[in-house]
Amino acid sequence: GEPPPPGTEPLTKDSLHTVFVHVTRALAAKRPTVILIDDLHFAPQAGLALFTSLALSVAEHRILLIGALRPGPSEAWLAELERRPQASRMVLARLGPKDLEGLLLEALKSKQLAAELGWKIATKSDGNPYFVFEILRGLREDKLLRQRPDGSWVTTSTIGDVQVPSSIIDLVNARVSDLSREERDLLELASCSGFSFDPNLVALASEQDRLHTLKLLGRVERRHRLVRAAGRRFVFDHHQVQEALYGGLSEPLRQEYHAALGRALESMVRADDQDGALCADLCGHHLAGGSGEAALPYLDVAIRHLDAGQVQDRVAELLGRALDEPGLLAGERRFECLLKQAHALDLLGRPPEERAALDEAPALAGDDVRLEARVRTEIGWHLNRTGRGPEAIAELERAYALAAEMGDEATAAKARGNLGIALLEDSRFDECRPHLEARLAWVQEHG
Repeated sequence: GEPPPPGTEPLTKDSLHTVFVHVTRALAAKRPTVILIDDLHFAPQAGLALFTSLALSVAEHRILLIGALRPGPSEAWLAELERRPQASRMVLARLGPKDLEGLLLEALKSKQLAAELGWKIATKSDGNPYFVFEILRGLREDKLLRQRPDGSWVTTSTIGDVQVPSSIIDLVNARVSDLSREERDLLELASCSGFSFDPNLVALASEQDRLHTLKLLGRVERRHRLVRAAGRRFVFDHHQVQEALYGGLSEPLRQEYHAALGRALESMVRADDQDGALCADLCGHHLAGGSGEAALPYLDVAIRHLDAGQVQDRVAELLGRALDEPGLLAGERRFECLLKQAHALDLLGRPPEERAALDEAPALAGDDVRLEARVRTEIGWHLNRTGRGPEAIAELERAYALAAEMGDEATAAKARGNLGIALLEDSRFDECRPHLEARLAWVQEHG
């Protein structure tokens, strides 16, 4: 990059290529030489021409020339290189589950830890090996992993949700920054629809022609590889791409996008359609779009569908949004939603949030003994799960007595089952047995 010395002629493009070729061959004459050019897709035309010159000169020499690139350079340039007998092209796919498991096993030297972290890392990395190693590095830097003298790694504390390091986020943001304004606007809207999205819905929500939207998505797929077609839908290239676009939106714009998607989705379906997945999507967009009243007709069906599929994070999210919207839920319906939210949070292992939901419910129960018995049953179970056995036993005994008094067999059976477990964990074996047997009998009787 420096100017030539005084009195000398500057190198021409051809002479520059010749110098590179001579230097490379001189290195190869001493020992086998590997030259790796990373991020070749960022190279200008002059850089691609220089790579071509090197590629043509390596035949009959001990040189391995590697160009690592994402789709970007013209197919004509790649085809011209590939027709040379000494050239070959290798497409690197994402790691599958078995390959990822093997990579983690080799990196962590612990089969147990590889199995424990495998699913969490697979979800965050989408099989990208660079992302895998960056996530592991982040866990080590956060002191969540410690190496033993034998070289194996162990956790220092419970690892809940794996955090994505800033190095990955910066890399994704750099890829997103290459988009045109029109392309970015479309993908930001699509990111509000999730990792996988319906292009027809996005076109309708953006008030764009369907054909224009599909062409635009196709262009983004070819040039940037940030989305890809998957049957009749599109998916983002990586979960982090979707999260980066979604996280970069201002709250008002994100709300408007969700509202537009909710209106568009509602216009595409029949008014009486009670498909669970569809209701969950409608409910989610309406709540995120600030249209709580529009979400209410779909809420119960959505929660039943998600609960049946054990998608408890979505259950907690939807109920949390509905409960947080002022005036949307009141009375017994709010009570029911609080208990459902507490159940989801219990399964997700989030006791502080679970307790907050349970603490609000007793006031809503009021003088209704039936509701009081139900909430005491849930509070008793929470107390037992958080290591407060004596308090749990007292609460569950009261819940069982109230349910039995009201003739509520289902709540009485549940309270007795939870009471039996609390007594069992307190080593009161003779007392726990009748409660557990009663619970078992009720379950068997009701299928």
